[in-house]
Amino acid sequence: MSGPLWSAMTVSVAERYKTGKENMYSIFGGACTFNTTKWICQLIVPLMALIQPILPLAMAQTLIIQAFGSFYVGINMCRTNVERGVAGITAGAIATCANPSYGLFVGIALCIVMEIIGMSKKERRANVEEGIEIYLKNTRAELDEQDAKAAAKLSKKA
Repeated sequence: MSGPLWSAMTVSVAERYKTGKENMYSIFGGACTFNTTKWICQLIVPLMALIQPILPLAMAQTLIIQAFGSFYVGINMCRTNVERGVAGITAGAIATCANPSYGLFVGIALCIVMEIIGMSKKERRANVEEGIEIYLKNTRAELDEQDAKAAAKLSKKA
């Protein structure tokens, strides 16, 4: 969990980088700073004896943050409410089944039933178009927000 592609660290650095160069100049600098800080903290290993009683709580918090990051990225990839529902049920099945492959099978079967058998072509096309409209609306809002920040920054310099 402490590797260079640790997802909780990757999500936090990427989200901070997304806010603009005034917060983080380079995504590589953010990752290097995070890992350098982690390395410095590991030099203080004798303090681990004091922290050891709360270590299970800290590990649980790390896993919760990692799950939230994965959920955040995954749910943004879904275009329609049907896809969001299938993704949620699949995630729940993977988390609760004794063997994660059973949960994956549930997700594939549910996807086939809901997406292919359960809808006509017209309904499927309407759902995809609705999802694309929502995505474009959110993207436009993000771009407008970035333009407003840039304009404010330019007016501040002038």
